[in-house]
Amino acid sequence: MRRAFVSHEHRLILYWSPKCGCTSLADWMVFGLLQREGVPRSRTRHWLGENGYFAKARDLLGETKGYHSVAFTRDPFDRIVSAFGEQIHREVSNGRLCEMVGVCGIA
Repeated sequence: MRRAFVSHEHRLILYWSPKCGCTSLADWMVFGLLQREGVPRSRTRHWLGENGYFAKARDLLGETKGYHSVAFTRDPFDRIVSAFGEQIHREVSNGRLCEMVGVCGIA
């Protein structure tokens, strides 16, 4: 886990890894925990970063005594399958699937 959302006023650290629902987590933090209105839903992660709620995990080492920490991850196998499926979809959409799998020009 390299990234975290931090609320010092709530003494809460939310660690997350890519593709584990971090946008939903950011929405919950902005609209639920922090009760901020007027933040566009498409910008919650950016808003958290711009307002001091984003941190790199390594920067928090030794600074979190008394904080509650929660880590959000995704099953590694599910993530690999999803990423592969996303890549295939992207290549099919771009018309480059044959290049990706190495079958261009084979009859």
